[in-house]
Amino acid sequence: NLPVPMNYAEILFRFGYLSEERLFDMVMGWQNIFQSIAPDLVIFDHSPTAMLGSRSLSVKRAFFGTGFCAPPQVSPMPSIRPWVKLHPKRLHNSENRALQSINGVLDRTGASSLEKFSDLFDCDENFLATFQELDHYRNRGDVRYWGGSMSMDVGEDPAWPDVKAGPKIFAYLKAGAKGSLKVLEVLKNSEANVLVYASGFAPKQIKEFQTERLVISPKMFDLKKVCQECDLVICHAGHATVARALLGGVPVVMLPTQAEQFIMSINMIRFGAATMVNHNEKQPDYAGAIHRALMDKNIKQKAEEFAARHADFDQKKQVAAIVSRIEEIITPVS
Repeated sequence: NLPVPMNYAEILFRFGYLSEERLFDMVMGWQNIFQSIAPDLVIFDHSPTAMLGSRSLSVKRAFFGTGFCAPPQVSPMPSIRPWVKLHPKRLHNSENRALQSINGVLDRTGASSLEKFSDLFDCDENFLATFQELDHYRNRGDVRYWGGSMSMDVGEDPAWPDVKAGPKIFAYLKAGAKGSLKVLEVLKNSEANVLVYASGFAPKQIKEFQTERLVISPKMFDLKKVCQECDLVICHAGHATVARALLGGVPVVMLPTQAEQFIMSINMIRFGAATMVNHNEKQPDYAGAIHRALMDKNIKQKAEEFAARHADFDQKKQVAAIVSRIEEIITPVS
C-alpha cells in the first residue's frame, strides 16, 4: 500500500528499508558472504543493501552502473519523477525515514552511522557507466563519466529485408509493453524496411505482423552492426540501446514504460536527438513520433553531434581503463 516512489529512498522502502529488523537480516546475509570470501575489493552494481553490508568490513569498494543506479550525493537526492509537483518536505522526510533504519542497522553491526542518506553511496571509485547526455540526473557536478556499458554488442548479424526504396528502421520491442503492438501495426503499414527484435512475442504474433518489408526475429541482433546500417531505432528507452544508437548517430523513438525510462526520454527530448510516445496519453501518436524522428533534420543533427563528441569511445579501452583503476585501488601503498 505504498505510494508511487518519488525518490531513491522511497524505492528502497519496497525492499525492506521501512523495517530495521528486515534490513538487519539482509545486511547480515551480505556480511556472511563477504566474511566467507574475504575480498580485497567489492564491485557493486545497483546493490545498495550489499554496500550497506560492507561498511563494517575492511574492504575497498567500487560502484558500477548507470546514472539512475548511482544518484548524485546531495541532500536530498532529486526526485525520480521531476514532472510531479511534490510537497517541499517529502524528499527530506523519506530520506530521514530510510536513514533511521540504516543507522539502526549500522549501530547493531558496529559500523559508523551515516550523516545523510546519500552517504550510502560512499566508495573508493564510482564507475559511472554512462555519458553526460544520458545521465538520468542533471547537474551532477564534477564527476567522471566512464562511458556507457554496451552489454548488447552481441547477437546475430542483422538480416534486413530485401532493400527497396525507403528508410531502414530497427525496433526493439518487448511483448506486453504498452504500445508494442501499435508500433508493429504502424511499421507494417509503412514504406520502410524494418528489422524487429521481438522479445517474448509468441510465434503467432510474429507471423501476424511479418511481411516482405518487415522482418521479425525472437533473437537479438548485434546492435552495433544494426546501428551502422539503419536510419532510426525504436525502443523502450533502455540505456544501452539508446547509447548504442546515438554512438552511431542514429535518432531514436522512445517508448518508456517506467520511471527510469521516462527520465531518459525527457533528457533525450531536451537534448534533441529523439522523439517520445507517452502511453498514458488518450491517443498516443506512434506514427507521428516515427515520422518526426525520420524527417526532422535537427533531430538527426543532434544524434550525429553526440556520435562526433564521443567518437573516441571504445568498449575495450573503457574496460581496460576500469581494470587499471581497480588495480590501483587494491594495490597496497609501499
